[in-house]
Amino acid sequence: MKLNVYIKKIVFLFIFIFIFFNFSLIAFAEQTCSQRYPINGKCVEKCEDGYTEDQGVGLCKEEKDKCCHEYAATQSLKLQIPLLTYTDANNIYEYIGNIYSVALYILVPIAILVIIYAGIQWASSGGAQERIKASKVLLFRAFLGLGLAIFSYTLLSVVGITTISLSDVTYISPIVEIPPLEFFDAIGGEVSLDLGSGDYQAMAVQASKDVGVSPCVGKTILAMESGGKPNAIGHDENARISGVKARRNFVKSGKKYSGATFAPTGIKTKVFNDDKTICAKEDLCLDWRFSHGIGLGQLTIFPGNFCTNVPSRKFSGKCLTAKELLHPQGNLEGSLRLWKANFKGSDYRTAFRKYNGSGSAAEKYATKAMKIFNACTP
Repeated sequence: MKLNVYIKKIVFLFIFIFIFFNFSLIAFAEQTCSQRYPINGKCVEKCEDGYTEDQGVGLCKEEKDKCCHEYAATQSLKLQIPLLTYTDANNIYEYIGNIYSVALYILVPIAILVIIYAGIQWASSGGAQERIKASKVLLFRAFLGLGLAIFSYTLLSVVGITTISLSDVTYISPIVEIPPLEFFDAIGGEVSLDLGSGDYQAMAVQASKDVGVSPCVGKTILAMESGGKPNAIGHDENARISGVKARRNFVKSGKKYSGATFAPTGIKTKVFNDDKTICAKEDLCLDWRFSHGIGLGQLTIFPGNFCTNVPSRKFSGKCLTAKELLHPQGNLEGSLRLWKANFKGSDYRTAFRKYNGSGSAAEKYATKAMKIFNACTP
């Protein structure tokens, strides 16, 4: 009997934890700009120099406002689950995410063991109704707890958080907006960075027609990638995702662009490269040991695969340098050529998936892209 009491307590604890963290994390998923960046986040019409826009939905009350924050700003708070040294967290959002992950890995096996125990108890009841009834109750509670675990994971996936990516609830973007003066100097001329979304969409529509694809393809790529920022530079080595090769190579290298060193570390740790800006050189003064996304369509140039003697990439037979990709027109043309190369028949989804890459992240990208594409008016 005592064992049954202990098992009941464990099951009730299991249910409580998943209900509590499920709704807690949904609440944290719906943060405002100031909650996500308590030190330097603010909602303004235009991000100042040195600030980056977080393009998350619902961060600012006014639609015209942007959630601006300083690049890679981290908070000084250090939290860790006792005895678990791999659960370092810099803020309460990461801390709750780590607790959720640990609870999931502990409680799911417990629920399965309870189900096995209840099954054995039922099978060995010898027809005793009390023991059968107790077994049924125990099975119901264990399945309820297991169901809540699966439901929690599914629900949190819908709102954009899963146990795989909970440590990224506080967003440190691998994409940097280059300050205007440095951007103008790099491309050797002035390009308006203040065009409205309609102007860039018109540019994307024209580029789509020139390449021979639906105008909605250009609009979708613009929305999915830079959000209309020709001065956006993506640093793949700073994306704390295990599927990104550049990140894996960077944390193993132990060396930053400036020559500063660090102990080889894990993918999720907050260690970032220091090539934060660009210059007028052909390599843009970026660390080309790693891949980088360039401009409006975040076209990625990979190291060791240049089509000239400077950072560059071939798009459907046309070689474009990193510097050329900073220009809006050249970038849109390259983006659409790359998309078109993957477009077969009428399979738009596959083309968007391959434009992004491969794996589960690319599948999610394609799903979101198709929603934008289907809602688009040419």
